[in-house]
Amino acid sequence: MNTFASVERLDERAAHGIAVLSTLAMLMLATWLLTARPEAGGGRRTLSSTRVYFVERPTRPQPAQAPASSPRFEQPPRLVESAAVSSNAPRTASPTPKRSTPAQVASAADAPTSASLYTPDGRVRIPDAARAPPGATAQPPGQTDERALAEARGILERENPIDYRPTRFEEAWASDGNLLQRADDALAKAFRRKKRGGPATARPPPDVATNPALHENLADLGSEATGDAYKAAPIRFEKAPDLQGGASRRIEAGIGALQARAAQCAPGQLQQLLVPVRLHLDELKRNEYALAHGADPLRAEQMIPRAADSAYDLARRALWYAEHALGGCVQPA
Repeated sequence: MNTFASVERLDERAAHGIAVLSTLAMLMLATWLLTARPEAGGGRRTLSSTRVYFVERPTRPQPAQAPASSPRFEQPPRLVESAAVSSNAPRTASPTPKRSTPAQVASAADAPTSASLYTPDGRVRIPDAARAPPGATAQPPGQTDERALAEARGILERENPIDYRPTRFEEAWASDGNLLQRADDALAKAFRRKKRGGPATARPPPDVATNPALHENLADLGSEATGDAYKAAPIRFEKAPDLQGGASRRIEAGIGALQARAAQCAPGQLQQLLVPVRLHLDELKRNEYALAHGADPLRAEQMIPRAADSAYDLARRALWYAEHALGGCVQPA
């Protein structure tokens, strides 16, 4: 048994050793293949070199200008023989050759240049007859009427699908934008109105009678539950007669007269009904004091008179409501 066990162990060790050696051999072969250079397998290779030569472009020779003092060029005479003349006929001398001028020589030298398709700077040569006069506009061929020309110009233009026409209510709409942009628009409109019609003035309240039965929204009127039922008193609106102290003195006189005529009524009930009268009286006195002691000019012109008129009117309504709420205990005036 021990012999067989030792043999199996030797076989396992041998197998492990063979596997390790095989792995190392494969790794070494792969490393050699990856690091091998192309010239390792054969002779040394040499890279071919390339040489670049810069050849100067030949310039076109300019026609030589003949000097003014140079003699005229003459062409050698040529003899012209006629084939129809017989050999026995006497030979005639050739015609006298024409002499060329320096201008003709220059034009003859420039003839190949003018006949080429391109100018010396590389542009297409255009004959003088085909050049458009200065200031002329090119038009498509075959189009002479204005309608066709307008259609040709606007072929790539898209018309506005919305035919918008501004109305007289244009300035009444607010622009789509943030709060700062809308405030800027409002200031601009206010400045425009000021330039047109002068400074803006506050609109006074309407001078109309109050009829609670004809009021559109009854929830706006006072009620017994909220303690402001006097606001719905059916008396006519009246402005403050004198903002130098006369309006407050008139309300104080009304309070004293009501207290004198309501001597037989319960004191607590009378004082409770006179609370809103005194509140509006105090507000009227504050406005009179501010107007008499140097208030802001704009506030004294627009805001204080409106606030004083409202306080005076509400005090009158509170007095009227207190007199009618006491009932029969009030002696007639």
